Amino acid sequence: MADFRLRIGFAKTGAAIWLSHLEVVRAMERCLRRSGLPCAISQGFSPHLKHSFSTALPVGTGSIGEFMDVELSQLVNAEQALEALQAAQHECLPILSAEYAPRDEPSLQVELNHSVYHIELDDPDGTVVTKLVKRLSARPEVTITKKGRPRVYELSNYIVDASLDSSNKHTVVLSLLSRPEGSLRPEVILEALASPDIELKIKAITRTALKHQDL
Repeated sequence: MADFRLRIGFAKTGAAIWLSHLEVVRAMERCLRRSGLPCAISQGFSPHLKHSFSTALPVGTGSIGEFMDVELSQLVNAEQALEALQAAQHECLPILSAEYAPRDEPSLQVELNHSVYHIELDDPDGTVVTKLVKRLSARPEVTITKKGRPRVYELSNYIVDASLDSSNKHTVVLSLLSRPEGSLRPEVILEALASPDIELKIKAITRTALKHQDL
């Protein structure tokens, strides 16, 4: 049984933003194998690396704050593990950190339930961004269609904070919770709030932080 849970922080940049979650998982598995770290392997008919990932990003969304946990069969100095991983990384999936996490800690998807997104819009004078932040801050009810079925969502259950990026007037900073009953993607929320006076043109979405918040 593996005893060591290594938590790896990485980014999803450049061409990698167009990878699906499964493709990111496979790319990170290749990085782990190239690194030479003593990764634990599951038993059974189809052996595989023992790992888990933070909440999946949709295709087209970048990140500078993703995490994966991998179980090691032997203890390796965290700094040495980081060096080995960075030597084996893909340039569009750079490794940012490596440290050990307690084995009794909840899974990444449960523990890291608070995401911060920077959403850059094609909005030359910042008018659309200002209107969107005002509407997001009100946390209204919105109707969102999922799998062909419209459903009303209370945005107060999902939005932690909404603000203007102080360094870029074209960017909305949106903090969202992932709840046991589900989550909402930032672009879906913005689309639901758009109206005839808001022409929504999203240029880029980047998840900039993942953290825990008590529900």
